Amino acid sequence: MDEKLGIIICKIFSEELKFIIKDNNIKNVEILEFTPACIYGNTGHNEQLEAINSCQSTCNKIIIIGGKCCTSLNKMVLDSEKCKIHRLEYCFELFTNRDIIAHFISEKSYLVTPGWLKNWEKNIEILGFDKEQVKIKFLDTGICDDSLERLHKFSQYVNIPYDCIFVGLDFFSMFIKKSVIEWHFECERMKSTLLLANTNIQFADHKSAKQQLSYILNNIHEGVYIINSNYKAIFVNKAVENLVSLNDFRDIIGKSVFDVVPDEYREIVLKRFKNILDNKISAPLIEEKFIKYDGCIIDVEIYSSAIKYEGNWCILSVVRNISERKISENLKLKISDQNKLINDAMEYDKLRNNFFCNISHELRTPINVLLSALQLLSLDETNHPTVKNEMKIKKYYKIMKQNSYRLLRLVNNLIDITKIDARYFNLRLKNENIVSIIEDITLSVTAYAERKGLELIFDTDIEDKIMVCDAYKIERIILNILSNAIKFTPLGGNIFVSITEKDWGISVSVKDTGVGIPTDMKSSIFERFVQVDKSLSRDREGSGIGLSLVKSLVEMHGGTIRVESQYGSGSEFIIDLPETGLPENQPFILDANIAKISDIERLQIEFSDIYD
Repeated sequence: MDEKLGIIICKIFSEELKFIIKDNNIKNVEILEFTPACIYGNTGHNEQLEAINSCQSTCNKIIIIGGKCCTSLNKMVLDSEKCKIHRLEYCFELFTNRDIIAHFISEKSYLVTPGWLKNWEKNIEILGFDKEQVKIKFLDTGICDDSLERLHKFSQYVNIPYDCIFVGLDFFSMFIKKSVIEWHFECERMKSTLLLANTNIQFADHKSAKQQLSYILNNIHEGVYIINSNYKAIFVNKAVENLVSLNDFRDIIGKSVFDVVPDEYREIVLKRFKNILDNKISAPLIEEKFIKYDGCIIDVEIYSSAIKYEGNWCILSVVRNISERKISENLKLKISDQNKLINDAMEYDKLRNNFFCNISHELRTPINVLLSALQLLSLDETNHPTVKNEMKIKKYYKIMKQNSYRLLRLVNNLIDITKIDARYFNLRLKNENIVSIIEDITLSVTAYAERKGLELIFDTDIEDKIMVCDAYKIERIILNILSNAIKFTPLGGNIFVSITEKDWGISVSVKDTGVGIPTDMKSSIFERFVQVDKSLSRDREGSGIGLSLVKSLVEMHGGTIRVESQYGSGSEFIIDLPETGLPENQPFILDANIAKISDIERLQIEFSDIYD
């Protein structure tokens, strides 16, 4: 039987497979389709059996590709040597990563492909449509020009919106190439086995040992060289013809082996050959490159050893072409790298989605409160003014003001984090007494903390420390961390702020006796969009960008920030700020977005998401 690979695949994916086979010029492959059993039941099962039976007589290897939805594959009894089933969790994994498919399914998305859309009316008629599906996800491979038109009609029919996701054919192509390479390797192994079996029979027809040896060497697939002390070939076998692209392997006799060794390997090979001849030893298997006589460069595996040939010490080298194996290994690495990139992109997309969901909640809540307060005020205006009404108005005024501050804080943080990303955020650097700055802003919060039933304690081992910094940004860093400490510390708890002088600058610690941070969150707490409690029904408000902004402001001062925490036992944020000099003629840069507001109002803005 001639070497031929049979690939049996669902009709939904057959057009893409045909394109890959043609585009990559893959020969000796027969493609057989079957109707999807997940839609058409026994019809699909029968077509699978017919396809396998058809391949049995024409192909020496059969690959069956299907997902878990192809339940009929569970019942098939197949020749494991000849037939191989590639069983996927989801058949859509042929186009993209499994985690992405699982993510779409978890979102209750209805996945469709160009092949599925070709007969969408019949597919829906038989399969039906789950009304719980909220969106159609079209995995576009780019091979059908009319897919978008079919998709639009299908979307209108089921009255559900759709997303187009271009997946291309890289994933599927890598999978097919890997399968074809494995088949080629298997064919080569079978050839070698047959040749070895036939050798025993053919020995009887060869009388001399030299003839027998020559017969064996000329019927193996590895190239065999015998090289003299001048590094010229004095014997080669027939396999060298294909290895270096020669019409007759005997033409290489008398030529230097360095004709096929790239320049960058010559010194290594020369040193290796010299060591073999001088010490009469064998050298371990190594990977190198060969230049074929047609100019192509291939990857090879070489084993070399010292032997006596016709009375002289020579080098025996056995060379195997491993180019296809290298391609397979590179494909595996590319798939692994692609999986990592996809996983990273999915994680970022998940964070981004959580952030926007959270931001919408953060914006909506104060706006709703403001509107409610305004509606109540308009109702009270229709009544006669009374002391009771005046008290209500003051209460609504306070609520409106706090939520206005909350919106202002959120917008300020969003603007600042965007400016930092765009490298348009400036510091107003001056020589300042940083101890005084931190002490003053901490003490200004003391009364607020007491009203929340908390004790705020400040301590320092130095009274003065002149450092270059932006006083406003330092205050903002401390206020943000204190806001978190107050927010997450229960009634009766303590918050400690301390400053320690170091040889290189100062270390500021803000420690609380609050709820603490889970171990798995500590490494990501300073990342953009991250929150310990991601639910919209959480007890404490927050946008998930405050600590990210704090980290950016600290790093702009040349410092670092870290957190030490044990869940249930409180947290400690430690800021290390180095002592740096102010460059000569350094202009004072004033951020135009800094409003001239009082310390009391700044506290009200920073603590606006802490409710009584």
